[in-house]
Amino acid sequence: MTDDPNAASASDTVAATPAPEPLRFDTDRGAWRARAIAAALVVLLAGWMGSGYVLPSEEAAEGAPTRAEAVPVTVAVRPSTAEPVRLFLAAEGQARPERTVQVPAETSGTVAEVRVAKGEDVEAGAVIAVIDAAQRVAELRRAQADEARTQREFDNATTLLGRGAGTVDRVAQAEAALASARAALAAAEEQIASTEIVAPFAGRIEGLDARVGEFVQAGAAVATLVDATPLTVEIRVPQQALASLEVGLPAEVAFITGQTREGTLSFLGTAADAETRTFLGEVSVPNPGGLIPAGISAEVRIPTGLRVAHLVSPAILSLGDDGGLGIKTLREGDVVAFDPIEIVRAESGGLWVTGLPDQATIVTVGQGFVTAGERVTPRAEGELLAETGAGTPPEAAPDPAAPGAMEGIPPAADAQEAPDAAAPAVPEPAAPEMSEAPAADPETITRTVAIVPAEKAAPAETEAAPATMPRPVRVAVAQARLGARGYDVGPATGQENPRTRLAVARYQEAEGLPKSGELDDATLQRLETAPAAPAEIAVLQEVLDELGYDPGGVDGVLGPGTQAALRDFQSDAGLEPTGTPDLATGAAIVRSVQERDQ
Repeated sequence: MTDDPNAASASDTVAATPAPEPLRFDTDRGAWRARAIAAALVVLLAGWMGSGYVLPSEEAAEGAPTRAEAVPVTVAVRPSTAEPVRLFLAAEGQARPERTVQVPAETSGTVAEVRVAKGEDVEAGAVIAVIDAAQRVAELRRAQADEARTQREFDNATTLLGRGAGTVDRVAQAEAALASARAALAAAEEQIASTEIVAPFAGRIEGLDARVGEFVQAGAAVATLVDATPLTVEIRVPQQALASLEVGLPAEVAFITGQTREGTLSFLGTAADAETRTFLGEVSVPNPGGLIPAGISAEVRIPTGLRVAHLVSPAILSLGDDGGLGIKTLREGDVVAFDPIEIVRAESGGLWVTGLPDQATIVTVGQGFVTAGERVTPRAEGELLAETGAGTPPEAAPDPAAPGAMEGIPPAADAQEAPDAAAPAVPEPAAPEMSEAPAADPETITRTVAIVPAEKAAPAETEAAPATMPRPVRVAVAQARLGARGYDVGPATGQENPRTRLAVARYQEAEGLPKSGELDDATLQRLETAPAAPAEIAVLQEVLDELGYDPGGVDGVLGPGTQAALRDFQSDAGLEPTGTPDLATGAAIVRSVQERDQ
């Protein structure tokens, strides 16, 4: 304390002491300005929704002092141990039959009989159709008679030669005639046999062009026979994966019909496609009974080796300064580090990634509020979520009605009761111009969202506000609320960017919304009416403590201590002491902070 009559009282010492180099924005004026603009937008939101409750009658003095010392952000962490995971080459392909053939007619003639039906399974040698053989039977009989006659002539010539009455030339002529007759007989017999069109192998009749009474030419196809036992699934192998494959590897094949089979990589091409630079691969799949039809799509997974990796949720991924994916972890001294990662396998339970230490402490909630090199206050993920029942990462979100949820934690928006009729009505004026937004320090963006949770507004206001609220304001609020839930959106600027779209897509997937990556009305409404996250409650506790209302610690839990502090503040502000952070209370807190800093 000093003797200066303008010095602050002991209770205001913290608020009056200038912060040493606050928030690391002194070396990046562009980033500070973006955060300041975003802060002004959210304060504007509070002013628009709360009217006279938020904006003070006089402008805040320039150079108002900030907090003396930033309290380390509380984050949820989870230990993770790398473990071996089998990697697979995943490819899409199409099932091809083992062989397909057009069965031709071997002789011309009229179809006298068709013995199979289209779609019927037949065995090898089964008769498909029969051509009328009446003319061929007559030719066969003539050939048989010629063969008998020439046989007798040959026998007679041989006998006469033995008696000395014949000649060798006559015997030779008779023998030639006999050979010709025998050839004609064989041809006639073959013509009779070719009147039956038979299946060359077992398969299924996929096409049948023969009709009784129709004339067919020799060589014309009368049926299409398909052998689908086994099936061959053709895939395209990228050149990067070629070295990890070899013929004989097992393969898991999932057909679009829902059936799965175990197959074997039976062929791997050595010449790349000129356009795609991929290689042909064939997987042979047993198909007893031909139950799986040929021609359908299939997904193939072929094991390519083992990697040591961590299983993580997609929701905890962050973007680095260079746009690369990474995960925020803790190092010695609870200091945040950003580890670039590589996704080596994706499955329904999460992503397998490499790039982290074998033993890593992963930040799972609150990573959007911290940067590499920053010291934080870690809390075990299970412990923090069990206390709050809120702010759970998307992959493990508990049922809001599950046992163990603490009293006082706001339920989902659709479970909220209407506010007390005695609470001060909040008017809904038209949104002011952006230039009227008061100046705010870079923390206001998260502080305001924490203090004025949208779910506490009256139902009519909650539904009406988005229709007239300026979009930059809604985007800024959405960015802040996403960050409070562990999605890495960076500074809440009110402007959409690739980082925001990535975070929005992950949030939409976790909430069961259409995954577009865009802040559409449904996504904005879900965020604006979401229950307060632990990070938001922690900010509320910090501000109450700064104003002289002891919440019993900054732990992100809306427990009895925080509710008591809220009731004390509400009583002093002339509001109904409900102990809940409704819109009017939030507006009064914001006004108190602004008045204090003037």
